[in-house]
Amino acid sequence: MQGDPGSDPRVRELRAEITSTDHEIVSAVNRRLGLVRRLKEHKAAMGYSFLDKGREDELKRAEDAITEGRRLLQIGRASCRERVYSNV
Repeated sequence: MQGDPGSDPRVRELRAEITSTDHEIVSAVNRRLGLVRRLKEHKAAMGYSFLDKGREDELKRAEDAITEGRRLLQIGRASCRERVYSNV
């Protein structure tokens, strides 16, 4: 079938869901960044090291289970983690 996909109601519906999901993702990441910033401030005030190897390993194992070995998600997760820690 040829034509303008933008005029297809199902295409518009799915695109709207994608946009909504994108907004939810950005909101969740921003919320997490705020929490990490607060944690970092508290740890600094208490004299604790910011990074906790045990906690990082725990999070990685949990995230590996969520991504179920899907490489693209793992690469994206690693990239996000690096950017989050460099900006907090």
